[in-house]
Amino acid sequence: MALIGYISRTEHFSAAHRLHSPHLSDAENLETFGKCNHPGGHGHNYVLEIILRGPIDEKNGMVANIADLKRWIKASVLDH
Repeated sequence: MALIGYISRTEHFSAAHRLHSPHLSDAENLETFGKCNHPGGHGHNYVLEIILRGPIDEKNGMVANIADLKRWIKASVLDH
């Protein structure tokens, strides 16, 4: 029976958006969407925590290589 282990990584990132309808006037957009309608965007800060659970590899003692996990998070989330 394989031993089960956990590996985790936490990343912090910021992302922005702007809610705006071309069917509304600037005043209507501001009234409808508030600060989310700011022309420069409206941002949020996020914390992403990934926890992997799986069998521990008998040869290297790892569930996954932390460098691989970092690369997967970057490609799947942070680069977008």
